[in-house]
Amino acid sequence: MSVAELAKALCQAQGEVGGVEKRSRNDHQRFDYTSIEQMVVATRGPLRRAGLVVIPTSHCVDGETLVTEWLLAHAASGESMALRYDMPIVPGKGRPMDKAASASASQALNYLLRDLLLLPRGEREDIDGRDDSGYEHGRRAAAPQATAGAAFARLQADMKADGVDIDRLKAWHSTVDGAPAWPCDDLTAQAFGAWFFNGEGGPRFSGWLQQGAA
Repeated sequence: MSVAELAKALCQAQGEVGGVEKRSRNDHQRFDYTSIEQMVVATRGPLRRAGLVVIPTSHCVDGETLVTEWLLAHAASGESMALRYDMPIVPGKGRPMDKAASASASQALNYLLRDLLLLPRGEREDIDGRDDSGYEHGRRAAAPQATAGAAFARLQADMKADGVDIDRLKAWHSTVDGAPAWPCDDLTAQAFGAWFFNGEGGPRFSGWLQQGAA
């Protein structure tokens, strides 16, 4: 089935959005971030003007992964395209499975809209800002790092930019119920970063430090 008209409309919508401002604030870690509400407000207008609608068709839990499926449809031509976005669910102390799944659903929509309209994520997440001083071309990566890619590297860069001591973070991380292995794969890194920066993770880490646990 042809999606030529849908592609033209999506091109129009992508051309309207230059970026989404980070207007939400995490006072505990002192950084700004883009909330799902801001992402929806910023992208809804360009999508509507291009005649595009994003329709949720399925949300299901597969183990510890939330599988979300969507339909991108072009109102004028009737053309459509199925979309899917998987997001790890990261439960923990004070964060039961249903609450963790709800947070993952919000993040899945956030990332879906960002990727659909090719929105920049900010200077801290740019690959040029990553510390690759220890990289040597042709050298095989250590086995644990083989599963960790760009998203995990961005997560570590974000932690460093916010003054988070990685060694202390790893020590705290090992005490968190249901925490994934460190280093972790990219999807898990995205979910952990959202939980740490936009959820309860950052405040819990700060409280752990204040208690002298580090």
